[in-house]
Amino acid sequence: MTDFAIIGFGSRGTLFAGYIKENANMRLTAVVDVCEEQLVLAQKEYGVSADRCYRDYRDFYRAGKIADAVIVASQDADHYAHTIPALEAGYDVLLEKPVANRLEDCIGIRDKANALHRKVMVCHVLRYSHFYDFVKKIIDGGEIGRVININQTENVGYWHYAHSFIRGNWRNSDETSPMILQKCCHDFDIIQWLLEKTPVSVSSRGGLKYFVAENAPDGSTERCMENCSVKGKCPYNAERFYLAAYEKMSEAERRSNWIFNVLCNNSPSYERMKAALRDSDYGKCAFRCDNNVVDHQVTTVNFEDGTLATLTMTAFTKDCKRVVRIYGTEGELTADDFSNVITLRPFTGEDERIDVTKLTDDLSGHGGGDNRLMEEFLTLIDGGDFSKNVSSGIEKSVMSHMMAFAAEESRLKNGETIDLEGMKRNVGED
Repeated sequence: MTDFAIIGFGSRGTLFAGYIKENANMRLTAVVDVCEEQLVLAQKEYGVSADRCYRDYRDFYRAGKIADAVIVASQDADHYAHTIPALEAGYDVLLEKPVANRLEDCIGIRDKANALHRKVMVCHVLRYSHFYDFVKKIIDGGEIGRVININQTENVGYWHYAHSFIRGNWRNSDETSPMILQKCCHDFDIIQWLLEKTPVSVSSRGGLKYFVAENAPDGSTERCMENCSVKGKCPYNAERFYLAAYEKMSEAERRSNWIFNVLCNNSPSYERMKAALRDSDYGKCAFRCDNNVVDHQVTTVNFEDGTLATLTMTAFTKDCKRVVRIYGTEGELTADDFSNVITLRPFTGEDERIDVTKLTDDLSGHGGGDNRLMEEFLTLIDGGDFSKNVSSGIEKSVMSHMMAFAAEESRLKNGETIDLEGMKRNVGED
């Protein structure tokens, strides 16, 4: 039996708890969360004893080592403070992305883990998805020759952006982290994983163009539930997002909807949602919030051999999906993780359509990535080999995070090219 503690019992924390609950060889023994309601949930739904539910993470660590591993799923700005004492207490750690909201702290976590010989895996779940696994096998198999450049597009989805990045926990980089880190560290990581080459420089441009007060429609109000004269035609109307959508769903759909669970602390109901829209940030006009993260950004990464990767992040899409296009010397590949279809176009053969949905039975949580990540972490903490071959070990994550930090620095400097070796030297990296 492997015992787990979870720090941060929100959307991701409860997802991990669900996985643990469904596995007979795993047990959830402690939970830390600032919200009392979440601690009650941990007791009622996941069998955690009341004396092992903590509002303050320091109280958890003062209890001694009461589990085999810690899952850190708290807010970005808290990752360093929550992870370092876990390592010092002798815990192995599964750490939600981003590793931390400062590059120095990312490096600090890695160095502490190495010094204490602790295992830290980062939740770069795309590496574990069946979709990207097949893309990687095609590249490694040489079916499109040598990769010359990759175009990755992060279609955030207008509704996801409004929920998480205008009204939600990740709306303000002063409190969390920049958009290019919090949302797109996945993308930098997958690019690095697909290419397995060393990045040398990064340039980026973007900004917050649309979701600002000056673009608020005439007749709009501070909150959507007030007498807003334009809410009937506003795509970002909170009542439409939540209440109208809720009414159209079955009970099972409502309970499994992650947006509703975020809004109502995993106990969605029409009345609770209505109260949240009346009192919380989720009911504010999308043009009148304290958000400052970008709504669009384009980044170019130059690798050691001249290979180029471009990453486009945009809020202005209907679908919430990633699209990748890879250009090689002997063919090209296009794919998206919404349809889970990969189109392979060799220059000297027939086009091939690969439907990932017909090749696996598990497309749950990030295309099966959530489950496969947990499986590998369990194997590792039960005595598996934590070598550099581990797919999402902390060492590899530091490099992908460095690309994200470089992109944000470049954006703030009007697209100036950032040399990654210079960035390493500035933070004391060899």
